[in-house]
Amino acid sequence: MGDQNATIVYWVKMTLPFFTCLLLSCDQKQQEESLTISNPIVQLNDDLFEGMNKVVVHQSPDAVYKKDVSYEAFPLSEVLIKAYPEWKELLQQDAVLIMRAIGGYVPQMPFSDGFSGRVYVATNIEGRGSDQAYDCWDEGGEEHCDLGYFLIWTDGFYPERPQPWGTYEFEVIPFETAYGDAIPQSSEMNVIAGFNKYRKYCIECHQINFVGGNKATEHIARKIPLEQNLLDHFLFNFRKLDPTTYMPDFNGILTPGDSKEIMAYIDHMQTHQNYCVSEPDDPRCEELRF
Repeated sequence: MGDQNATIVYWVKMTLPFFTCLLLSCDQKQQEESLTISNPIVQLNDDLFEGMNKVVVHQSPDAVYKKDVSYEAFPLSEVLIKAYPEWKELLQQDAVLIMRAIGGYVPQMPFSDGFSGRVYVATNIEGRGSDQAYDCWDEGGEEHCDLGYFLIWTDGFYPERPQPWGTYEFEVIPFETAYGDAIPQSSEMNVIAGFNKYRKYCIECHQINFVGGNKATEHIARKIPLEQNLLDHFLFNFRKLDPTTYMPDFNGILTPGDSKEIMAYIDHMQTHQNYCVSEPDDPRCEELRF
């Protein structure tokens, strides 16, 4: 049922402009589409948070430290309201919130998710000063101590909920701009379902036609096409073999059927919308290792 709902939501997004012009005048629709964001890119710093009241958020256990931790933090909804005066219009426009963090991590989520009341921007562990805002921790065999700003959720951590440390910048852009060359031009239901899962679970680290994060492998513009058995290996087995990897374990989160839908999306993009096939002279295509 969840997959059917996701598919319905996607088709509503894609067909809404047509039906809106049937119900409203196109002039009115053009006025809605002409909404401009006065300052789409916002730096996270003390100036942005000035005048806002911190709250204490308890994580039990915390996704990073694997123990109970209390953070001083700002509700993300209040941060977005202050950063984007057009926030009401952005909620109606199906905008996407992009978060840029150190290490090339570029998670994305619907702008509306920032208003769920469950997500906060942490600045430090409760009672800590800026000189040691967080405890050091190990990730992928590397020690990290200065996390900067840290996105946390109050109802648990899941791979579809970005939890970046070292976040330094927000950007808000339209859905079509956010995903661009990664949007499938297909009416196949499994391809659409795969796209929805890919952008929910994968695109913050991986790329499709250079759209997404640059923390992990590009899945389309590559020399060796990705195949189902390799995708299944990385989704369900890789972390068991290498516990230090950044790659999450998707057992219990995705099913083999979900993996097949993701593969259907990737296959479609590799065959019909491969950027490096249409633009072979792009230097980025020459640098690919896989």
